[in-house]
Amino acid sequence: MAAKKKKSSKKKKTDIVDKLKKKLKNYLLAVVTLKVKKEEGKQEKIAIVNDLADPKKVSKMLKPFSKKISILPLSGLWQALYDGKHSLLATIITGDVHYDNGFIKSMKAAETLKLAVIKKFEKYIMSVVLFGSLAQGRATTESDVDLAVIVDDTDLKNMTRDEARNRLMLMINKEARAIYPKFETVQVYLLSHVWEWIKDASPVIFTLIRDGVPLFDKGLFAPWRLLLKSGKITPTPEAINKSMKSGRLLIKLVGNEINQAVSEKLYQAMLMPSQAALMLYGVMPMTYREAPQMLRDVFVKEEKILEEKYPKWLEDVIQVRKALEHGKIEQVSPEELGKQFKRAEEFQNRMDKLFEQIKKEKINDKIEEMETMINKTIRKALSDKNIKTGRDDPLEVYYEKVAKKAKNKHLIDFIADWKRILRAKKQDKLTSADVQMVNRELLHFLDEVEKTD
Repeated sequence: MAAKKKKSSKKKKTDIVDKLKKKLKNYLLAVVTLKVKKEEGKQEKIAIVNDLADPKKVSKMLKPFSKKISILPLSGLWQALYDGKHSLLATIITGDVHYDNGFIKSMKAAETLKLAVIKKFEKYIMSVVLFGSLAQGRATTESDVDLAVIVDDTDLKNMTRDEARNRLMLMINKEARAIYPKFETVQVYLLSHVWEWIKDASPVIFTLIRDGVPLFDKGLFAPWRLLLKSGKITPTPEAINKSMKSGRLLIKLVGNEINQAVSEKLYQAMLMPSQAALMLYGVMPMTYREAPQMLRDVFVKEEKILEEKYPKWLEDVIQVRKALEHGKIEQVSPEELGKQFKRAEEFQNRMDKLFEQIKKEKINDKIEEMETMINKTIRKALSDKNIKTGRDDPLEVYYEKVAKKAKNKHLIDFIADWKRILRAKKQDKLTSADVQMVNRELLHFLDEVEKTD
């Protein structure tokens, strides 16, 4: 009878977790039974609920469960940490977990790293602060865990502040990766830097103080947070002016980068392939002024394998570059940048095709030159031996009546390779490697033809 009652109780426990999950969905972070002695009238099981994004909505959703299970809002857990009451979090992460959307796992990892850091560097650690999506109640199952460690550097003697920070970053992040793969890079802030950033109204530090949750604090972080909330930490006039100037400076820098992108990068992106194509064709290297007209004369007018717009585009980007150089244009517009970028991209693609076309023609020209040399040498060798070819291919006649009879392996192999090259030429499948291979053996072959009886 008792066993049956126990089974029914277990089913009831499962039901409450399922109902919470169904009702609260992503607002439910975890359901945990605490490992403490059950006090009279107090439940051991608690549901941790994210109320930071929409407190009123969550409160309304929780009403049906208020008498069935203890509810711990995330804001309440964070407040306990703000108040220096770390035992609640320690009790929760060591409890029996009935449901966890990743919150308990992340907090366990954060606590483990905190303890490891304090154990190694207790003298210097001022605060260990949880921040980012987890602290703000925006975390998903894919979210990283963000931690910041504030270090007292006022007693630093044997190394520079940057050296100390970098060494601590390496050691702490090595420890973090060993504990939990979802740790984002743990940030290490030196106390002296933090004071400067507060004075300069650094958005990063203001956000850390406003939204961060102290997992460990030597009485530094909590007062900062209270002062910020009460409006006692405010940006100085110097910091405000600096921010205004920074905005103007950044706009100017972006403008300079746009000018640089067009006048140097996109200009070079069109000029260099043009020069490469002309050099491959056989034209000696030329200046940027000569390149557009040379491109036009050789490939548009003479060879008729390139469209006129490409030399014109190269002329245009050169004109923009010269106008910037001589102060006729102060600023290239974003629209002009977009236009020149699209042109440069299309120009590069067209030059790639032109390059391949020139290479193919060069290969064919080389093969024809080699074919002339081979046929001339073979005809002479056959004539010297009084062998007539009639209408037959001289190469075939030489192969059958000279090379095979002489059992000259080099001649036989070269002729086989040469026939393959000629077939590839007909099929438009010749490659540079084919030409190089035959070219290496050509002189040896011609020499053998002249010597073979």
